[in-house]
Formats: sequence, C-alpha cells, structure tokens
Amino acid sequence: MSAPHPPKLFTRFFKWYCNPRLQEAILGDLEEQFDEDIKTKGLSKARRRFAWTVIRFFRKDIIKPISGGQKLNYYGMLKNYFTTSIRFIKREKTYALMNIFGLAMGIACALVIYKILDHELSYNKHQENFHQLYRVLNEDHTTSGIKTYRAQTHPLADALRNDFPGINAAMTFYDQDGLIGIPTGQDHIQRFQERKGIVFVEPQFLELFTLHFIAGDKKTALNEPGKVIINESKALKYFGLSHPQLHEAIGRPIILENEKTVYVSAVIKDEPNTSDFPFEVLFHYQDQDVANRWFFEGKDWEEYTSSTNCYLLLKDGTPSSLEADLVPFAKKYLPEYAAKNRTYRLQPLSDLHHSEEVRRTYAGVTTTFDELMILGLVGLFLIITACINFINLSTAQAVKRSKEVGVRKTMGSSKRQLVVQFLCETFLITLFATILGALMATVLIDQVAQILSYKMSLNLLDGKLIYFLLVTIIGVTFFAGLYPSVILARMNPILAIKNNLNAKQASGFLSFRRALVVLQFAISQILIIGVLILNAQMNFFKSKDLGFNDDSIIVVELPENDSTKLSVLKNELLKSPAIQGVSFSTSGPMSGWRSTNPIFHPNIEGEDVWGNLKNVDENFFNLYELDLIAGEPFKRNSPKNLTVVNRQVTEVLGFQKPQDALGERVKYGRGSIEFTIVGVVEDFHAASLHQDIENVFLANFSWNIFQAGIKIHPSQQNLSELKATLNHIESSWETSFPEHVFDFQFYDDHLASFYQLEQSVSKVMRLFVVIAIIIGALGLYALVAFMANQKVKEIGIRKVMGATSLAIWNIFSKELSRLLIIAILVSGPIAYYIMRAFLDTYAYRISLGLEFFVAAILASVIIALLTVGYKSWKVAKANPVDSLRDE
Repeated sequence: MSAPHPPKLFTRFFKWYCNPRLQEAILGDLEEQFDEDIKTKGLSKARRRFAWTVIRFFRKDIIKPISGGQKLNYYGMLKNYFTTSIRFIKREKTYALMNIFGLAMGIACALVIYKILDHELSYNKHQENFHQLYRVLNEDHTTSGIKTYRAQTHPLADALRNDFPGINAAMTFYDQDGLIGIPTGQDHIQRFQERKGIVFVEPQFLELFTLHFIAGDKKTALNEPGKVIINESKALKYFGLSHPQLHEAIGRPIILENEKTVYVSAVIKDEPNTSDFPFEVLFHYQDQDVANRWFFEGKDWEEYTSSTNCYLLLKDGTPSSLEADLVPFAKKYLPEYAAKNRTYRLQPLSDLHHSEEVRRTYAGVTTTFDELMILGLVGLFLIITACINFINLSTAQAVKRSKEVGVRKTMGSSKRQLVVQFLCETFLITLFATILGALMATVLIDQVAQILSYKMSLNLLDGKLIYFLLVTIIGVTFFAGLYPSVILARMNPILAIKNNLNAKQASGFLSFRRALVVLQFAISQILIIGVLILNAQMNFFKSKDLGFNDDSIIVVELPENDSTKLSVLKNELLKSPAIQGVSFSTSGPMSGWRSTNPIFHPNIEGEDVWGNLKNVDENFFNLYELDLIAGEPFKRNSPKNLTVVNRQVTEVLGFQKPQDALGERVKYGRGSIEFTIVGVVEDFHAASLHQDIENVFLANFSWNIFQAGIKIHPSQQNLSELKATLNHIESSWETSFPEHVFDFQFYDDHLASFYQLEQSVSKVMRLFVVIAIIIGALGLYALVAFMANQKVKEIGIRKVMGATSLAIWNIFSKELSRLLIIAILVSGPIAYYIMRAFLDTYAYRISLGLEFFVAAILASVIIALLTVGYKSWKVAKANPVDSLRDE
C-alpha cells in the first residue's frame, strides 16, 4: 500500500504560483509537515492543514514574477486591476447598478431555490441508520397491474423478528390526532385535542431510529405498556416545564382518549423539520386499543391501514436476498387469497421522501427527484438570464470603452492582461451583486418559507451556503465575464483609438448576442406559460363540479359512535333554526380516508375490482345534495344490507342503465357482507382530483361513524350570526361529549387542503416569474442600448433627414420582433411538453389550449414594447450633432 501523499490539486496549485527559486525549499517543508501531521492528527486533518497552508502562502513575496522579467508580480498587478475596476464602476454608475441589480435578483432566487433543495434533500439524514433502514411495502399483482402501498398488518414486525433472527423490525401506527388529558389536581383534567404527532410504536422502534433523550432511559422508556415518551415542546405545553425542568415530567400521568392513563417515561428533543416521522407523543404499541377500534390486540393478519407501517434494520445481507426470502414468509402468514398475489418489497429510507410509487409519508406528500430537478433548473435559468443581461450590457459598453482599450494595447498590454482586468471588473460586480442578492434572499426566503410551511432561514455563516456562494461568484464571473472580456481585449487598437469600430469588431458576431437574447426570451416565456397553466389548474380545482354541495357545511370529528349520544347531539343542534341539517357518516363525500375492499359479482368474475365503503345515515344524501338518478336512499330503520352506489358501480357491473342495477346483490370484501343495491347516485369525487372516480358504496352500518356534518342555513351571512351559530354548535357538543374538546373545520377548507402543495408551488412560481420578467426587461434594455450604440451615426443622419420618433422606434422593434418570434418558436414546444407531463399527473385537468401561449406571447410583447419604447424615446430625443461629431 502506497504512503499517503498531500492533495494533488493543491500541490499543483502551489507549483503554479510559487517562485521557482523558493519552490523546492518550501514544498519540502510542507511535505515534511504533512508527514508529521499524519502521525499526530490523522490523514484527514493533515490534508486540510496542507491545503490551508498552500492558500495562506499565496502572497506577494512568494508568488512568481510575471513573464518578461518585470519586477512587478501578480499581486501588484491584481491590485492595480481592482483599483481600475472600482474607478470604472464609480464612473459608470448606471451601467454598474443595472448589472448589480439584475445579477442580485438572479442570485437571490438561486439562493432561495438552493435552500429549498437543501431542505428537501436533507430529509431523514439525521438518522444514524439512514443507509440501513427500510420501509416494508406491499405489492399486489392484480389484473389491472401492480398496486404498491405502505399499509401493513399489525403482527408483521413480530413475525419478521421471529423468522429472521438477524433482523430487527418495528411497527408504527401514526394515529396523528388524539385527545390528551392532563390531571391538574382536585379532579380537574385539562384536555388537548391534538391534530398531529400522536403515534404508537413498538419498543424496537427506539433501537432502529435516532431519538435524542433529554430525560429518562432509552432502554426502559417503552419496555412495557403504560409508558409514554413526549418531546420537549409537549412537556412545555402539558406541564409548563422549561428545558432545565424537563426531568420533572418523568412519572407524570397522561390520560389518552379519556380512557387509559399512562405515565411519562422519557422526554426527547423535538424532531427536526426535515423528518418524515413528525412524532411528538410516542405511546407503547399495545396501548392503541383505546384509539384504534380495529387493533384486535395486534394479531389480525387481514386488517391493515396506511397509518400502520413496518420498518426494519438490515445490517447484513442485501434487500434483494431478503425480498426473495419474504416470498415463502408471506405464504406462511398471510391468508391464502392475499398470499397468492402479494409480495413484500423493501424501500430504502433514503427513497422515502422522494418516492414516485408511494406518494405519502407520515409527514405528508413526497417530493420526487424529477420535481426537485425542475425546481433546480428554474434557479439555473434565472442565473443564466441574469448573466445574459450582464453580457449584453457589457458588450453594449464596448464602443464607449474602445479608446481605453486602444490606449492600453498601444502601451503594451497583452490580450491576456486585458481579459484579466475585465474579469476583475466582473468579479467585483458579481461580488457586490452576491452581497445584495444575499440580503434580498433573507427577505425572500421568509416569504417562501411561510408559503411552503417550511421552518427555513438563511444562515450566511453556514459552511455549505458559503461554499455555494463561492461557486456562484466564480461561476458567474467566468460565465458572464469571459465573453465580454475577450471581445474587448481583441479590439483593433488603431480603430479603437479612432472610435471607428463596426458591429463585428465591437462585439464579435452579433448573432451570438442575438442567440443569448432569444434564450432569455424563451426562458421567460416558458416560466410565464407554466405559471398561467398552473394557476388555471388551481382555479379548475376550485370551480369543478364535484358531484355534491360543500357550501356552509361544518365537519366535526366524533370521539365515539354511541347512537344515544349522537341522537342527543342531533336533537340539540336542530333546536336552532340556523342549522339546516345534520348527518353522521364515515366522512364527507370526498375524503383522504377510505375503506377499500374487493367486490364480487357474477358479471365481473375473475376481475380485480375494488369498492370504497362509506357508512352514512339517511340524512347524508340531502345534506350534501347528492343527485339520486335511480331507486331511493335507505331509511333510518332499513335493513343493514342495503346500499346506494354511484353510477360507475353500475357500469362496472355491466348495466347500461342505472335502474337495471336495482335489486342486484354484490358481495363486498371477503367476509360475510353482501349488499342489495336500492339506489344509484350520480358519480361524485370521493378522492381528490388527482385520482379517477371510485366505485363507492354508501351503507347504513353503525360502525366507522367518525364525522358529523352540520349544514348551516344560507341565511346566516354576517359574522355575528355565524358566531352565534358556532356557539350553539359548541354548547350542543358539550351536552353529548362534555369530556371532549370541540374542534371543527369548514368542509370546503378541508377539500382545499388536498391541493395545498399545488397552491404553495403556484405562489412561489409566480414570485420567481415576476423576478424573471424584471431580469428579462433589463436584458431587453441592454440589447436596445447595444443597438443604439451601433447605430448612433445612422440614427443621427436619419434625424437630420427628418425621421420621426416612431421611425426611430421601428429601427429597434423590427430587430426585437424577429428575436421574439424565434423565442416563441423555441419556447412553445418545450413549455407544451413540460406542462403536458405536469397535467398528466391529474386524473382531472384542464385542456392545454392556445390561450395560455397567446397570453404569454402578449405579455412578452407588452414588456418588449415598453422597454424598447423607453430607450427609443431617449435615443430619439438626443441631439444628432453629438452623434455625428467625429473627434
């Protein structure tokens, strides 16, 4: 094995800049120190120290002199370059400010997008077993394809531990919400209705996942039922304990769902906001019997929900080898009908937050790598458009700087020295722009974080952020500054001094600059088209007929479905004329919660068809105004085997007319439930518009009644009336459920939450598009300025010959019109392809018509006309004598 050597990159860098007379001695000392550091500090620290020493030695008494034997060295020359650059920036304030402002906006957006990407890509990486943890997924092979989902049965982890001794596994049941009671003395209980953070975990969960214990013992924290772990925020909320007092929470009682008393065994730090496990109160897995009526002591291999997940730690072996072993495992434990078509698959924890197959975690909707890539490209495009502005503005200044360049070249400056000088100017402008952009980003990121519900801030001292800024400064300096520097450096000195440059000599090939402007136009149009389509899709969500009425309906989660208490609640509510109707059901017509099972009928024998069962009362149909198209709804005392289905069920069963399905018997699930169809309602959306219409069965079973829908009379319009109605609803609630917290939500707000991610993305994209438009307007101004400099004598002659301001405007508008048409031809197909792919993710979507592209074109034309008009007006008002004078 070869001996460790210093970093090659820094060794080469040192040899490049170091004076040859000093190189051998200094490098020898550096290598000796490197060997000594390896022995005392380790290889990693030795390499870091070597790199830092090489950077520190880059000073005027060590670097080699410039070529030609001159006594000046690069240090002195660079100092002169920067001094000259600062003088130029002070002299050309308007030019510098436009460049700095344009670059600053692009850099600010790039910083914000970088923080978003960093946030998304940091999920779950705080877990010590990040690369060894897996979530167990189900794959059902059906006649319609493979169905992948995360829901698991309760005994799975225990069976895995028994059958595979080298594997540690744990079950989690994320109930999310729950009623927490805190005894405060004198028979008084303070209650908290939690809407997130309530979870039940097996003790092995503490071995798999990283939790930071502040108080309590990890080994005994959940070693038996009756214990609970809370985080520090809940310790403050429940017991009023600050950080130094957290140990006082140990042993204190907590009452779960007014039924079971458990005791705090540990306090942990809050989970970071980049976690897919937003757990705040962790109960023992066996204590969920009071919160989950379908728990059945955790022994049922047929009952599973998406809230129940299984995770395992795989230290030895590969996922593929274990997946092969899980085939006979599934046949051993699962019912025959399930084992026949189901296989288990392991999903790495690293894929959890970015999964395209299973789009949800306990923390919410996943973000795919493709979505992150698109966001990254938006940031890159904004930086590119800002750099294009810089290039255009810089080359527009070429004519004005031609004499300076001519004098420098006559005095002996080489092209290389001129390029370095102009790159120094670019570096300074980029540095100022980065500072301003960072200040802009600190304001912008607060707005974006609020829109996206992120806990995110911009720490300018963060190491990764500093590295990103350095890369941005260097990248922008070379990308934006190299082309203008080369153009300026290669000017003919004689023509430059005589101020007799043509377009090709001043700017190289004008076609390159035109290509840059076309690219800038195209990027802006793609972003504008994307935002227009995204907004139209959001408006479609709000306006589409869902098949039911959600106006003026309040929904309240029910703590229990005792028929006597529900009857009392209903009667109390209807005493007020402000209450138009009350219904108890599993959920509203559209819900994120569903109970799905296969359905069986002679007409679909051999096919895998699933139905979504909702238990509702007889008032459900009128409350939500479902459209009954055949038969009739069941009555209050109707037999429990009757069902009302939606139109799609009748079509799936093969009936051409809905009334033909009346009286048909359909078996639901693999148990003993067999329905008789007594009514058919028009299709309605039981899930979000991301998904197709489902096969819905509305039954009048008394179980799975989780929600009360309360319709407020339309006459209750003003705020005081609504407040009085809500007070009446709360008092009625306390009559039936005095030990439970009244917590309600308007049903239309609940439906809007299904599209919260899209709404947030739409708002952020609108913000970026506005910035892209401003940057694009600066780019147009730069192009017109360049054209004005090139045509200054032509315009002077035209004005002397009697040309009007409109004629001067036409000179510029014709050129820009051609570029705009090319940009439209480029951006249109690209935007269509991208947005077509985006819309295809929704089962119900808008049609991608020409109106979006026409609107984007009109917006670009208006921006172009305003920008060109302003600059043309300035040029037209200039004195032609000044432009025709030849010094």
